[in-house]
Amino acid sequence: MHGRRNDNAAGQGRTNGWLFTEGRPTFMYMDILCPFGYEMSKRKTYKIFLSLEDRIDADLEFDKDPGRRPRLARFAVTYSARIEGRWREVVRYDNFHGYLHRQRFWRTREPEPLSALERLPIPDLLDVCRQDLARHWQRYRSLMESMLKEE
Repeated sequence: MHGRRNDNAAGQGRTNGWLFTEGRPTFMYMDILCPFGYEMSKRKTYKIFLSLEDRIDADLEFDKDPGRRPRLARFAVTYSARIEGRWREVVRYDNFHGYLHRQRFWRTREPEPLSALERLPIPDLLDVCRQDLARHWQRYRSLMESMLKEE
């Protein structure tokens, strides 16, 4: 595992398709190769720190057939926040269970199917999910904090 840092002058910019204007995203990569018969599956995981208290965890899995380019097959992107001294999952998008769904943890842990988006190619699905988290993570944090105060 190794870390990379995006040091652009203004502290804002586009890094790996993510647009954030606060702080400097810090990346940590971990590659896992998993053989399955004649196929290889390659998994990339990384974290994007939005602040010291907020991060996005990405888990991407690529299918690789011999002689062909890897193709994104499955993904999970999770926004987590450190609230009351603990890291808590706030919202997750993923298709690891055979269908695209969202989990809004301030409501319930139950997956919410997003079947209207499933007609999109997987890389486009990932972009839609990334854009939602980039635009709304602060609101999602606030909703989670409100839910925790009610408990």
